[in-house]
Amino acid sequence: MGFDTVIASVISIALIIAVAYVFASGSYTLTEMVSLEYRKAVNKAVDVINTRIYIVTVYYDNTTQSVVADVKNNGTTKFNDFSKFDVFLYGRPDGWTETYYPTISSISFDIIAELTNPGIFDPHEIVRLNVKLSESLPNGTYVILVCTPNGVCCSDEFNVGG
Repeated sequence: MGFDTVIASVISIALIIAVAYVFASGSYTLTEMVSLEYRKAVNKAVDVINTRIYIVTVYYDNTTQSVVADVKNNGTTKFNDFSKFDVFLYGRPDGWTETYYPTISSISFDIIAELTNPGIFDPHEIVRLNVKLSESLPNGTYVILVCTPNGVCCSDEFNVGG
């Protein structure tokens, strides 16, 4: 065995160790990133599981062309940004065969049963949702659908007219 064989063996062993180190450190980084993303997904799932809303009352005010709904937070999730809520309104006017989607001009949220944390929609509080429409609703049956920022929704049906 010559000196060149010893040097080739040392270089081969050093190369094997370097490759093993790169593989091990890459695996550690990958594992760390995956576990961090998994924790985020679990936290989001827990938020969704703990979110519950309930529409207590809903009615149409013809004088202001508004749909007014009182929504209660029955879960344990707190909400401080109402701009991330989604509100949908649709229905079937009497005598129509197609679904009608009225044009919403503005939406306002007012916490009417404030228990703690002013300005934050805490558990067991009620928010009054005022959906201003650009035109009057024809007589018929309508549905309001309210969705929280994390995708939990609640709907309720109401009648306009007769």
